[in-house]
Amino acid sequence: MPQLNSGATFWVSHQDHAIRDSWYSDGLYSHDTRFLSKWQITVNDKEPFCLTYSEFDHAHGQWVLIAPALITSADGIPTEVSITLDRFMTQGELHEDLTLNTYGTVPVILTLSLTLATDFADLFEVRRQQWQSRSTSTEWNPDDHILFSSYANKDFYRERRTYITSDTTPTVNGSTVSFSITLSPGEQWHACLAHCLITDRAAAKTPMECPLPAWHEATPVTGTHTPHRPGLPQDVPTYRVAHHAFQTAIDQSTRDLHALRIPNPAGASLPDIPAAGIPWFVALFGRDSVIASLQTLVHNPEFARGTIAALAAFQATKLDAYRDAEPGKICHELRVGEWAVFGLIPHNPYYGSADATALYLYLIGMVYQWTGDAEWLRQFKDSIDKALEWVDRYGDVDGDGFQEYGPRAMTGYPNQCWRDSPDGVPDEEGHTPSHPIGTSELQAYVFAAKHALAPLYAIWGEEQRSGTLQREATELKHRFREVFWLPDKGTVALCIDGRKHAIGTPSSDTGHCLWMGILDEDVAEASARQLLSPELFSGWGIRTLATSHPAYDPHSYHRGSVWPHDSMIAAAGLMRYGFVEEAWSVIRGVIDATGYFANAQIPEVFSGLDRSAIPVPVPYRRPNIPQAWAAGSIIYAVDILLGIDPDIPNGIIRFHPHLPSWCPTISIEELRVGSRNLSVHAYRKEDGSSHLEARVTHGDPIEIICTTEPRHNTTTLPHA
Repeated sequence: MPQLNSGATFWVSHQDHAIRDSWYSDGLYSHDTRFLSKWQITVNDKEPFCLTYSEFDHAHGQWVLIAPALITSADGIPTEVSITLDRFMTQGELHEDLTLNTYGTVPVILTLSLTLATDFADLFEVRRQQWQSRSTSTEWNPDDHILFSSYANKDFYRERRTYITSDTTPTVNGSTVSFSITLSPGEQWHACLAHCLITDRAAAKTPMECPLPAWHEATPVTGTHTPHRPGLPQDVPTYRVAHHAFQTAIDQSTRDLHALRIPNPAGASLPDIPAAGIPWFVALFGRDSVIASLQTLVHNPEFARGTIAALAAFQATKLDAYRDAEPGKICHELRVGEWAVFGLIPHNPYYGSADATALYLYLIGMVYQWTGDAEWLRQFKDSIDKALEWVDRYGDVDGDGFQEYGPRAMTGYPNQCWRDSPDGVPDEEGHTPSHPIGTSELQAYVFAAKHALAPLYAIWGEEQRSGTLQREATELKHRFREVFWLPDKGTVALCIDGRKHAIGTPSSDTGHCLWMGILDEDVAEASARQLLSPELFSGWGIRTLATSHPAYDPHSYHRGSVWPHDSMIAAAGLMRYGFVEEAWSVIRGVIDATGYFANAQIPEVFSGLDRSAIPVPVPYRRPNIPQAWAAGSIIYAVDILLGIDPDIPNGIIRFHPHLPSWCPTISIEELRVGSRNLSVHAYRKEDGSSHLEARVTHGDPIEIICTTEPRHNTTTLPHA
């Protein structure tokens, strides 16, 4: 299904270009609103046939259509009319370029009609298929050739303003624009439609100029059938790896992450943030934005800065049961559509994630390690203090020293960990545990966050607070082993339920515990064996739930599917504890899977079916593509294999390279670490060990240390 986007504006349609049925998800969206609910073209009242669709980059797609044959001469020789449709996206605007060509011996007379209907449906309305009645208006300005469609509900306003430029004066009937066209043999006809998507009554919007001529000039004619691929963004590092599928996946993930950049909702002057995914999650998400930012510290540290600023701006300040808000809590999801504005959904913002706050704190600690910029982070100190208070007060619902969750209202999410589908956290029998629920990775995130923040408080002159955070993290680690490690089952418990019973469901969440370094060595070894067992490792990645579990379903969202980010987190944890070959297996599985998806574009989730039984990864039925932490997982694989471990506050960067035989070299140019740029080259030697050379290409000197020892040391910052 074609998807185009620029920032928070995106297009979803049938493969053949059209939007036919408003009760499907197709449409043109921006600001959580559907601005086009029907787009249909006819030639003499008949739909043209789509010959091909090409996606040149995330913001430009092209369709080639052929109209039904027209009998234009007495001897019955038909004349063919082809239609080339280019769509170009920019933030808040869609530009469409229509070009008609004729092939025949006599002139052709035809009527080309475009139906451009708008329902201004809220994004959640479309997702849930629960429709709201609206009174919309459509007006035609014949002097300026502008079609206006608008909707207002008190101060909430949406308008689609379509500017039409064509070789023929159009006529308009409601939402249908028609052109009477006469074409001589070989003659071409052209029209441009600029759809400006407006959320402010007073907005003055001038559409962009037609980009088609400039695009033709910039696109070489090669004489081959290789589809055009856009250049990579210029403001990120350049990666070179000695594995074709890996390189292709890195390049595509780089494009995906660039496509997912959206303006910072906390202010236009702040760095962009990564949207969670297209089509349903083009918004600020606490958990997703933080994890994508952690994955891409090696790639684009500005994502992390933007995410920290945005989440601090929308941190909860009071109790609100409907929105699951508590003072100091970091938001889960921010929406700006009609349903959110008027409280029909609690997403303005909604705070129903128990892990976003600890992950936010951990990200701040990691940004300090990567940049050394304690002064920039000082502006968020009040936010950090409040978030830590939330962790200890509201995050620990019953005061037992562990993080738990439970919705405050009937409308709240029953699961508020990363496995946030209603059935995502099953007990051993496949039933839903009683609330409050404390999953294992929630404890690991808090452990890591407190360790990561301790040096920052020390540099701010709060040595006592720094020591307290380190002590609390150590105590949590000991309590975690006592409660969550189940030696009789050889597994880390998925969670504790409302009765404080440790539930031994075997899951991928153990990989998150490895990632954050909360496990003792013996527990880590048992966990590594379990994660790579046939029950959890599918060959493409690690299943969210073991095949032996009663609730296992490889096609579900969280009960046996494979999530690339989840698998790569496990790979990072395995590498952290020195399980190198196991980490290689997981990384290789995910990379191999990318080769079976269009353009090597890794989706958020795919089936957990075993690779030995089904030799291709089976897609999930409705995945988000592109998706931030899926794309980020491919970039993160480079970080894991090189073992990048910065300590910029102390002027040191360590590398722990472990390169597999299937990827014997990795190079990065313009790796940004603090105020420095580095050139890095790692290679695998004949004896199987790895060697790395790095030098500063811009900025002050820094001590560079290369070692092949595992990075695991729970007394230091837990970075994978």
